[in-house]
Amino acid sequence: MKMLQCASVLVTKHRCCHALLPQGDRNSNFFTLQIEENFMLDQIIGLIAAALTTLGIINQAVKVFYTGQTSGLSLSMYALTTVGVMLWLIYGVRKRDIPLIVANIVTLAASAYILFSILQFW
Repeated sequence: MKMLQCASVLVTKHRCCHALLPQGDRNSNFFTLQIEENFMLDQIIGLIAAALTTLGIINQAVKVFYTGQTSGLSLSMYALTTVGVMLWLIYGVRKRDIPLIVANIVTLAASAYILFSILQFW
């Protein structure tokens, strides 16, 4: 049975990942590649999620802009959504996560527009 030691595998701008490596395998790139692949998959999933949620809010904002009608929209839902997106933006800035920052800037603008439109027509 080989003795396992904790060794630093990958250090990125965002995080430091550790893995248990057998003593004889310290030069192995398997763990590094696996972590890099998982990191890229996480980034792709995050970008797709950000794009879909942003497009959902933008579609509603466009409808409000062209129709001027907000009677069917919930004031509390858009107030909570706007505050939540603002907090996600702050979180993204603190983490220096560009996709999170960009998506939440766009979403915040659209959500705030809808919220202010609801308040204006209320």
